[in-house]
Amino acid sequence: MRRFVARSCEEGLGKRCVERVSSVQFMVRDNYVFVCLNRRPADHPKGSCADKESDSVLAALKEAVARRGLAKDRARACGVTCLDMCEHGVAVLVEPAHVMYGGVHPEHASDIVDAMLRGEVVDALVVAASSRGDDESR
Repeated sequence: MRRFVARSCEEGLGKRCVERVSSVQFMVRDNYVFVCLNRRPADHPKGSCADKESDSVLAALKEAVARRGLAKDRARACGVTCLDMCEHGVAVLVEPAHVMYGGVHPEHASDIVDAMLRGEVVDALVVAASSRGDDESR
């Protein structure tokens, strides 16, 4: 458990900053695995991860994390609204490694979690930066 530290600064004669430690405690894990659950209209050119069964991918990743005893303090698999990568199949982002995977299926969950623990990547699933694009047609 970590405590939240709020920092506020006031401008004026010299900058004065005050830190307050909140009584709120929350879990911060070492690794996060984010799965896109975005649902777009059926005719959208990018498609959507939800239509490619991203909910099954999320369930498999949660199970892989739990099976390894990581869920309490080391890793968490979570669903997110949009990673803007649906055209690459189910998109998964591993943080803090900044690794983006595409075309993920439930059977890839163990490989992704094991690679994350070793500080490695699953090369066959990595979406190359050059293919990501900056298209704004979300």
